[in-house]
Amino acid sequence: MKTIAEQIVEARKAAGMTQVQLAEAVHVTRSTISHWEVGRHEPDLETLQLLASVLNTRFILEEDSKEEASADLEMSSDSETEKAEFTTDSEKVQPADTGNEKNEEAPAAEMARESVPLRSRPETGKWRIACLILAVCLVLTGIVVQVFRSAHPEQRAYADKDEPSVVYHAEDFLALPAREEGQAYLTITSSSHVEGTSDSALWLFTFTLTEDQGAAFDVERIDHFWLTQDGAVKTTYTAADLLASGWQTHIPAWGAEDFVGGLRYPAKLDGVAIRAYGTDDKGHAQVYSAYLPYGEN
Repeated sequence: MKTIAEQIVEARKAAGMTQVQLAEAVHVTRSTISHWEVGRHEPDLETLQLLASVLNTRFILEEDSKEEASADLEMSSDSETEKAEFTTDSEKVQPADTGNEKNEEAPAAEMARESVPLRSRPETGKWRIACLILAVCLVLTGIVVQVFRSAHPEQRAYADKDEPSVVYHAEDFLALPAREEGQAYLTITSSSHVEGTSDSALWLFTFTLTEDQGAAFDVERIDHFWLTQDGAVKTTYTAADLLASGWQTHIPAWGAEDFVGGLRYPAKLDGVAIRAYGTDDKGHAQVYSAYLPYGEN
């Protein structure tokens, strides 16, 4: 039987997706996808369900394989099979409508609403009833979590870090995409200054994103990082968030846009960084990063 890592690699390639694209779809980092595919870590059950929905596949666990083999032996003697689905009053269980028009994960949430088919045979054993009840509870829990995540995107800002205690360094934000003829290219310059005394200082910074290769670029998301020696705090701003704050997500050819922020009492701060995700007018996906040490002008 193939491992979960092998199944993820095979399903991603069959779907024609890169690690970066799959990471965007399930809201993790590319390094997390890489860890899953080499078997260093495994996704939890909820994430595995989301991966299955995005890749339009079904992952087979070792327990699933054993249960299917046992069911095949029993069916060969009884000569009858039957399929059943989780239902309530003959209708598939559906998550409640959140009423939130700003839903960044709508496609994944819609897939998660689909019922999960199971093989079953008419049995009177109490253990089968208990297993069915447990399975229904797990599915309902996954649906509730998906709905909550969709309805509260801003509360995921801290949960979306690469690791719970990840520590970023300046060099993590130095890599830039190669220049390609006919594609957009952003250069990011930065500046900052400190206002007030050390007891109540306010550090203000500006990152200027400038397109310098003659092709328009649409910003789809900006990740903002406060870096300290103990770790990093990451906040994600979607295109809708940026537009709501008056930021123009469409950077025309040779145009520029400023990303401005600040922090009071920044004494323990190492610096600030951003990552801008987007596509140019030819559909090329690109990621740009920049880092600014605390106090640097």
